[in-house]
Amino acid sequence: ARHCRELSSTSSGEVLQLLPRLVRNLVRGDLAILVERQRGELSVVSRDGNALHRMQAAITLTVEDVLEAGAPRLVAPVAGVGQPPRAAEAGEGGPLAGAPILGAGIEAVVLVLRLPPKDPMDHRDLDNVMVLATVASSTLRRAQTRKKGKDAIRKEIAVLEGVEDGVVVLDPEGRVRALNARAAKMAGIGRRDAVGYRLSEVPPLTDLGSALADGRDTASLPDCRAQVRWTRVDGGTVVT
Repeated sequence: ARHCRELSSTSSGEVLQLLPRLVRNLVRGDLAILVERQRGELSVVSRDGNALHRMQAAITLTVEDVLEAGAPRLVAPVAGVGQPPRAAEAGEGGPLAGAPILGAGIEAVVLVLRLPPKDPMDHRDLDNVMVLATVASSTLRRAQTRKKGKDAIRKEIAVLEGVEDGVVVLDPEGRVRALNARAAKMAGIGRRDAVGYRLSEVPPLTDLGSALADGRDTASLPDCRAQVRWTRVDGGTVVT
């Protein structure tokens, strides 16, 4: 739980750097690496620990296997040099475990290697690796969603600034998503005073919120009585 909390509270730019250390610590591995595939080429993004690279071929094949399957893999001991790795069967342990980073706009795998004399990893270790990989994926997706939301708001504001009337955009939950400079001036507030809040939580806009709730076509603002029109769009509301 501690590892999950640490990972979920990390900024998106640091998630891929932190993940190998947490994975290695959790399953007592000798080496943990995060490998990304871009344009068909594999590259190591981050690593934690030191170990011999005698399993380089097995690591490469495991990364490709995990990416193609979109599922975690526990690799059974390699029988000999040149032998391809195989998935460990139920009850069988192995020295190498990998899990994909899914749905975060990247193709990546976190792998952990545990060498003798330590005991081979088992499927419980694989589950732990997958949990951390899932948390990392979720953290990256949240960051992407926030970025898309901010980009959308910036575009909305750019459009709204071309409107002479005051305009307030509410999200589906009734919170202010954006407002143009004219609306902010009429209310005597800055954008930061309103964005993210319900109209009832912003004193200069409380009567506007009441007008929407009551179906009135006028609302009192600090310096004027304003005509109110609203339109439902994608579950939200545009108020002018």
